[in-house]
Amino acid sequence: MKNILFSTLILFTYFAFSSCNKKDTSVKEQVSLEQILEYSNNDHAKLTSGKIIIDDLDDLKIIAIVENDNAEQHTAYYYQLEGAVDFPNEIIDNGTILFLEDHLLIRDNNSKKHYSIGLIDQPFKQNSAHSSLILDREVESIGIGETEVSLTENISSYRNLNYVIVPVMGTCKCKSNNIIPGANCQVGGRGAPFCFCCGCFVYCSSGYYACCNP
Repeated sequence: MKNILFSTLILFTYFAFSSCNKKDTSVKEQVSLEQILEYSNNDHAKLTSGKIIIDDLDDLKIIAIVENDNAEQHTAYYYQLEGAVDFPNEIIDNGTILFLEDHLLIRDNNSKKHYSIGLIDQPFKQNSAHSSLILDREVESIGIGETEVSLTENISSYRNLNYVIVPVMGTCKCKSNNIIPGANCQVGGRGAPFCFCCGCFVYCSSGYYACCNP
C-alpha cells in the first residue's frame, strides 16, 4: 500500500512539474509599433518619434510630433471626436506615433504605454495570433487626419502645455451625410471617404464624407 501511495505521489509531482514548465502558447507577446509598420501593407504608413504635444484646436484634437525643436513646422495628426472618451491634453516628452490612415497608434517610450485612436467602424486589427499590442487607452473618432503646424511657446497658456498650436496648411475635416445641404468642398465632398488638399489629409468613417479646403 505504501509503495502504491509513493508511486502515485511521484507521478503527481512529475506531471505538476511538467505542467508548470510547459510554455503557455495562449499568452500573447507584446508587438512593437516598428513590427506593425513592417507587417503593414499600407503605403502611407509612417513612424515618427519625438516630443508629442496633445491639445485642443476648435473641434479637433491635435497631436503634434516635434522631431526637431528648431524646425519652423511640425507634422501633426488630428482626430474629430465622437463620444465622451477622449485623451487629456498633455506632453509626452519621448514618444512615437504610427500613422496608418485609419488609425493612430501612440507609444510613450518612457512609460511604455500604448494608445490607439481609430475610426468608429474600423477597430484596430491585431496582425498575429501570438502577438498583440496591449493598449492602455482606446478612442473612437469619426475622422483622422494629418497636417503641418507651427508651435509658439506660451508659458502663460491656460492649458498649461506652454505651446500654442497654429495650423499652416489647409483644412480637411469629416462632415456628416445627414446634414443637408452639404458643405462646400474644393476637394472631396459627398461620397468621398478621404481627401488630400493643400498639405492636409483626412480619412473618415462610414456615415461621413471628407471635405478639404485651402
